[in-house]
Amino acid sequence: MPSLRLLGLALILARGSDALKVAIAGAAGRTGRLVVAEALQRQYEVVALVRSPRAARKVLPTDDENLTVQKVDLGAASTDELREAVSGADAAIWCASGFSDASNPLNRLRGLFTVKFRPEEYIEVAGLTRFGEAMATAPGVAEGGPQLVMCSAAAVTR
Repeated sequence: MPSLRLLGLALILARGSDALKVAIAGAAGRTGRLVVAEALQRQYEVVALVRSPRAARKVLPTDDENLTVQKVDLGAASTDELREAVSGADAAIWCASGFSDASNPLNRLRGLFTVKFRPEEYIEVAGLTRFGEAMATAPGVAEGGPQLVMCSAAAVTR
């Protein structure tokens, strides 16, 4: 957890304020839920971007008044859809991974082939690109644009 505390400190220093609205992509995943917990502990307003709100209710403290869960398919959402989802955010943290759905061997195999043969469709390429574009042009963001941090182990073990 020390690295998450450093991440929080980096966001505070980057924005010059400790009153943040943070959009967290992949918020219900293994890393995302830890980042959400840390942000809520720091009293940040959190917009949790998740593929399945139903699954998010099982792992996120949805009764916290500083947490809003928003359904967004990061792999398929347009820049406009993402722009609307992150509207007003001061910062964004990308915790999504194309390897998160390893629920069966076919999904794992498909994910490996996608990375090897079609990297432009991989969520860390296509989704993160659109996410960054959306954050740069979303309404209500502070002058100079929000800070974007990517938390990913993509390609570390593959």
